[in-house]
Amino acid sequence: MVGIVKEVCEANWSCLVGEYMPFPEMEEWKAIVEDFQKLWNFPNCVGAIDGKHVTIQAPANSGSQFHNYKGSFSIVLLAVVDARYRFRMIDVGAYGKSSDGDEAFPLQKNMMRPFPGHNLLSEQRVFKYRLSRAQRMVECAFGILASQW
Repeated sequence: MVGIVKEVCEANWSCLVGEYMPFPEMEEWKAIVEDFQKLWNFPNCVGAIDGKHVTIQAPANSGSQFHNYKGSFSIVLLAVVDARYRFRMIDVGAYGKSSDGDEAFPLQKNMMRPFPGHNLLSEQRVFKYRLSRAQRMVECAFGILASQW
């Protein structure tokens, strides 16, 4: 079952990506950065990334590959969205045992994630608040997508 879902998703993606989700050109990247600054007061951001578990029936003989931390079976939908809740990049099909949370993304100079908020200076609290607001773009986009079905 999962194989056919993945094949259909890949076929749809390869046929429709150019028309409905083309890779942004330089000017579009600049507009995305401007939107994050203007709408969410978060500079130098080209997208918010997160994963969402999509519940599935356990495939035959899959063992624990699709068993997730919530106790159900799933595949992971990974997405990057812009400041206006629009999906810019997606990946479908990681095994449910993969994490979808902040721990899945290593902290790097080109990727940030929310951090614990104990004993922060006022500037750090402001930054954490703005980072969390920017991160909510992708969570809200998933919510908007899920509400369609």
